[in-house]
Parts: sequence; structure tokens; C-alpha cells
Amino acid sequence: MKVALLTPDLRVAGGVAVLARQVLRSLDLVAPTLAPDIITVATSSRDEASSQLRHPGTWNRGGGVQQLSVDGLTVSHYGCSWTELETSRYRTSSRLHARLSSFDVVQVVAGTPAWALLVPGSTPSALLFASTAHRERANRWRQANVTDMWRRGMTRRVRTLDSKALRHAGHVDVLNDEMAAHVRAVRGDSHVHVLVPGVDLETFKPRTHQTRRYILAVARHDDARKNLPLLLRCFAAALDAGLVPGLRLHLAGPAGPSRSDLQLGRELGIAHSVDVETGVSRERLAQLYDGAVATCLLSKEEGLGLVLLEALASGCPVIATDTSGARMTIRNGENGFLLSSQATTEDFLKALRCLTSSDEHAASFRHRARHHAEREFGEGGLAEHLSDSWKALTGT
Repeated sequence: MKVALLTPDLRVAGGVAVLARQVLRSLDLVAPTLAPDIITVATSSRDEASSQLRHPGTWNRGGGVQQLSVDGLTVSHYGCSWTELETSRYRTSSRLHARLSSFDVVQVVAGTPAWALLVPGSTPSALLFASTAHRERANRWRQANVTDMWRRGMTRRVRTLDSKALRHAGHVDVLNDEMAAHVRAVRGDSHVHVLVPGVDLETFKPRTHQTRRYILAVARHDDARKNLPLLLRCFAAALDAGLVPGLRLHLAGPAGPSRSDLQLGRELGIAHSVDVETGVSRERLAQLYDGAVATCLLSKEEGLGLVLLEALASGCPVIATDTSGARMTIRNGENGFLLSSQATTEDFLKALRCLTSSDEHAASFRHRARHHAEREFGEGGLAEHLSDSWKALTGT
């Protein structure tokens, strides 16, 4: 069976890139004969394989093709025409159409469904996605300026494309129950599978019994959806409460805080207790999880939150907002705590007090976190499910 993995540009750091790599890793471990060709597509208004309205010199480029090596993966990257227009990125170029038509099945791994529209109707396709554009962007671009108005207009258009894509794909997998209900309503059938991807239990595992002195947050910290201001205020309250002597906040991920959040840290008087680390390797990330009091993810919305899986596998309890994704992985009071979307700093302190009340209590949380990951987040199930879906689509 000839399989393609179609996903947004893997050079753009974030949850989708991590999910796509997890799919590839799982297949390599369990079904190496099904190793797919990796095809990525433009996600940026500055994509070098695409024509750009602002640069006439690119106008005859159309949807170009680049052969890339991304973190050791061989990738074919396809551009589009007029990449500044988000909706243009969901239109298949002649080159991409011809390439995708040559496969028996195309597996799409994406943040939102609209990317599935790139697959020709004659080619069987499966879709694994996290959320819809409307839900993902609900709390963004609310200003009355021209840029935000433009982006809101694009989001309305992509919302329509998302629904069309859900009907276009032959098989759909989602990452949480809430999104499964939405897909069933759009497709008018019950053939939707909730799939929690596995995690590398060998890389992310308990390693030491060191004294834990920091709270860890792993995210694109310049993304407003991650709600860093709430975490900064909660951390300031934790310092004032003196729950853990010498407590620090460690922010790790592809991008550091925005200027406004850095300013907030200074205003709260906590800047001297906050560490920022970008460009973190998997090995370094595993070390950070292992040494943390807790991992915090106070996002406004998460389709899943792969950092939650990594933290639990590392034996690191989690404090997270009660998003549709967090509910799939966190057992409140057992391997971490779920805070309401309207959580206050006192709610956060209550959870942190419980995690740090004694060494024995903390060790119990860490043990349950790892046990839950071993039981629920093994890597083999992901590859087996995907390969079964492909066989059903192709009649193999």
C-alpha cells in the first residue's frame, strides 16, 4: 500500500508538528512497511514555495515544490498561489493534485479539517485533526483594526471549508469527545473515532528523585490562547504564599513570552523568578518534566495538549484548565487537577498546596501520573488504528 502523510509545514513549531511526528514514530515502531511519503503544505504568508501578492517576482511561481530535510525527515513541501490569502492554501495546485493522486491513501494530520480538501476526491483519505478554526480562534482578533477584521473574515470562510472537509474525508479521527460530537453532527453518521495518540514512554519517563523547585509550562508562550497572563498571576500568588521555598517558573517551548507578558511579569515583581528557554530538544524537555513540581497548561482551549501526555509519562502531575483536550488525559485529583475556565489564583493555590503538602503526597501523584500514561498512552495503538482505517478505505 502506497501511503502519503499530508500535514502543514513541519518547520512551524507547534502541536500539529509534534502530532505528525508521533504518527510517523508509531508507524515506524509498529508498521514500518507502511512508512508514508511525507508531504507538507504552506501555512505562512511568506512561504518560499508559494507565489505572494506582495512580491511580483514570485507571481510565476504558482505552487512550487521544495525537497527538504526537516529534523532528519525527507519532506516534499508544496506551495500555493497567493499564500497571503489563507483560503488559497486549501486549494490544490496541479502539481500537488498529481502527486496525491498517485497514492492508494492519504492520511491528513492537521490542526483543523480544511486541509483535507487538498486531497483529490478520487483518492481515499483519512483525517486526524485537533479542532475547528472557529473554535480554535474564538478568543483571538477581537480588535476593531483592519488586520483583525481581515482575519475574522478569513476565519468565517475557513469555518465553511472545515465543514466541507469533514464531509469530504473518507474517515475522520478526532482527539476529544466534544469534537467527535461536532463531526457526527456535520457528517450525519457515527463513524468517528476518538483517538488519543501515544507518547514516547522511553524518552518521557521518571528519571531522578531530585528536589523539585520549579513549575514548568511548555507552549508557544507568545500565543494568546495559552493564557500566560493567568499563569503569571497564579505564580505570583504562589510566591506570596510561600508554598515551596525558592520556587521558580520555567517557561519552555518554541517561543518565549510576548512583550506585554514580560512587562506583566515585571509589574507583578516576579521577573527575577522566571526562566525562559526556547529551542528545547526532546531530551532536554524530558529532563525539565522530570524535575518539575508540576506542569501547568492554563490554555483557553486545547484540542488535546500533547504536553500533558509527555508530562504524565514523565511522572509529572499537571494543573490545567478544564478544556476539551485536558479532560481526555487528566483525572482530577489523581494525576493532576482540572481548573474551571473561570479559575482564580486561589483555585490554583489550592491545587498546588495539594501537590506539595508532603513528599509522600507528591510521590503518590507522580506514581499515578506515570501509571496512567503507561496504561493509556502506549504508541502501538495509534499505528494499528491508522493502518486498519487505511485498509478499510482501500478495501485491502
